[in-house]
Amino acid sequence: MARIREHVGETLWSEDLERALNAQIGVELSNFASYEQLSCFFRSADQGCTNLAAFFRQEADEELKHARSFMDYQAMRGGVVTITPPSLNPSTPMLDSTQPCLDAYIIALELEKATYVSLLALHKLAEGDPSFQDFLENSLQEQLETQKSLSDEIKRLERSKVNVVEYIHETIVRNGSSS
Repeated sequence: MARIREHVGETLWSEDLERALNAQIGVELSNFASYEQLSCFFRSADQGCTNLAAFFRQEADEELKHARSFMDYQAMRGGVVTITPPSLNPSTPMLDSTQPCLDAYIIALELEKATYVSLLALHKLAEGDPSFQDFLENSLQEQLETQKSLSDEIKRLERSKVNVVEYIHETIVRNGSSS
């Protein structure tokens, strides 16, 4: 049984949940660094894909926002935030890729799937702490929505190899510029 940390006479947080949430913070920061690296790759003079760079920068900002949200929750519950340097999922394979856009979306989808699995494990560990589980459920739902969006984009890009007209049409319709 995990020892419960006490703060001013109130039970707030178990050491197991504190450790697990710090690990999740590390996952989010690792994702931030990976997305930022993808953004820089597409922003480089060799690529010049500013819209893709902006997309991956926005994703990086989302990951940083998630990490900070978890840090704030940790502090609110009386835990200590311990930041472990993130492990970077390097985008160096992108340098040799013949289809860097598609490969980048596949990397992003894999990051989001791994994050979902990590959040599910944290949610299971939080059994008996309904407040924390509720907090995590918002993140789980957001993960599913992001996975669907990335998966849809991957399918569009894969189809674009065969039917460029369909891809252009879908892109125009998706952006609301179908006039």
